[in-house]
Amino acid sequence: MLPVLDEFREKLDNIMLQPMHNTILLYGYESYTGRFLKWYAEYYHSIEIDYLVSTDMDRGRSYDKEIFRPSVLEFDYKNVNNAVIWLAEPLTEEIGNILNNAGKVKGKTYFDFYEIIYGSDIYGLKEVNTDIFKKKKEGKRDIQFLEWLEWKYECNFVTRISQEFFEVAKEHGKAYGCTTQKEIFPILDRCHCIPQEEDAIFDYGCGKGGALVSFLDYGFKRVGGIEYEPKIYEVLTDNINKLGLGKYAELLYGDAGELAEELDKYNWFYFFSPFDSFIFKKCIKALCDSYKRRKRKIHIVSIAPFEHECIQKTGIFRLTNQFTIDMRQRVVDVFESYCAIDKKTITAVIPSRYQSTRFPGKPLAILAGKTMIQRVYEQVKQVESVNEVIAATDDERIYDAVLEFNGKAAMTGECSCGTERVYAAIKDHACDIVINVQGDEPLIKPEMINELIAAFEDDSVEMATLCKEITETEDINNPNIVKVVRDKDDNALYFSRYPIPFNRDKRDDARYFKHIGIYGYKKGFLERYVQTEKTPLELAENLEQLRVLESGHKIRVKETIYDSIGVDMPEDVLKIEKEIGSV
Repeated sequence: MLPVLDEFREKLDNIMLQPMHNTILLYGYESYTGRFLKWYAEYYHSIEIDYLVSTDMDRGRSYDKEIFRPSVLEFDYKNVNNAVIWLAEPLTEEIGNILNNAGKVKGKTYFDFYEIIYGSDIYGLKEVNTDIFKKKKEGKRDIQFLEWLEWKYECNFVTRISQEFFEVAKEHGKAYGCTTQKEIFPILDRCHCIPQEEDAIFDYGCGKGGALVSFLDYGFKRVGGIEYEPKIYEVLTDNINKLGLGKYAELLYGDAGELAEELDKYNWFYFFSPFDSFIFKKCIKALCDSYKRRKRKIHIVSIAPFEHECIQKTGIFRLTNQFTIDMRQRVVDVFESYCAIDKKTITAVIPSRYQSTRFPGKPLAILAGKTMIQRVYEQVKQVESVNEVIAATDDERIYDAVLEFNGKAAMTGECSCGTERVYAAIKDHACDIVINVQGDEPLIKPEMINELIAAFEDDSVEMATLCKEITETEDINNPNIVKVVRDKDDNALYFSRYPIPFNRDKRDDARYFKHIGIYGYKKGFLERYVQTEKTPLELAENLEQLRVLESGHKIRVKETIYDSIGVDMPEDVLKIEKEIGSV
């Protein structure tokens, strides 16, 4: 919960918790304040209001509970006369007389919420000649989170702005209105949302930032939004800055339909009918592109979902929930991405041997207080789609070290290469995809493993690996850096320690890619692979992946922007420790 709202919550709680076990009558239910107080009491304290009294029976009404007129206080109806009254209207002389005649005493058997929250400053002043975009609410204030922030911190959230005043959005924009915690919290609850550190939510057409504030109050640590109308964007940034929330909120100005990589850091997306069909469809296409760039579980919350079909037709998102909430536009659709490999079991194996010509005992080298094998293991464990992580070794010292940090290890015996050791560790395991992570890559990024796994969305892929573009001549000519060339479908044509392609005419557009030695296999393919005899090209280059190509199979090679630093020599330890310290 946001600290800027602590004072507001404390005032409400001090009233509501006093009569916890009493009968409660809410006077003034027809107003937004009345509906807010009813929701707040139930949501935060499980207090159910016993009687709802409305002074305006022409307004929309709840059908899950009886609505009474104020005259119910005169009828000796059931236990109404014993009820504690919560006043959701400003205390007038007329209301005071009604309560006095019913024998109610202020601060004991009835509570004036307006006085406690706003004091005597209950009505907003009428502003003359004020820009509509900066105009604040006139007339009676409501008691709710955003309106209190507007009053307390001089923010501007609640005043609606009609489309006719828009200067840029024009026909593509919709009128501005805000949603508050009262509407947003139940939506997120129905989505079973419990924000984690990695979760971030993005609001399309975020207006003045009311939803962003509500998302932060719900528990998200990172939020973002985009607004196209320049004067609304000015109000948005001013609101966020006044509340001191700038470091948690990314505020973008521009056309929502033109967003691309900016979306990749978010996994929740919120639409409350922000614009027309044309822009909405562009946004959904951008979300599909983002999903393809960074495969992850994406949630889309759409209120008033007029364009629900265009989301489902993507083939990437499916409708997982549909419900109504207490607001004018009641219908909410919730979509989630589903991936082709969600139902497949993925096991990651870290082959690790003690003997090394250049660095004996390398897996047990201490890197900033942890063994290298533990560093690698913990990096792999961060990948949510990996069901099991196994350290595969032929040495009891490594085996014991893994068990000591509560990892899982397998003794494999002697193996001629890392791939054989991987297969020896999983041959009796039920899994669909096997990930081979080198045991000397303590800084391997979970994102790289996710990118590798995403290659298996194409069911024809049997084996996959990664590459990264290199431009330095020293790297291109270094025989210890393996290069790879690919076809138009990202399948490997060849791997070599030699600079490939050979740039005979010194063309400026020649590109070179470093092979990153992390592999993924379908289990059945891995079994066939390790049973295949070594091939001439494999022996010539000393690159075991050439056995696959020489045997007529394909290797999918996905490009990544990430890199990793391996440990080859004892001297590399200090370099790795510096990197760990800088993370």
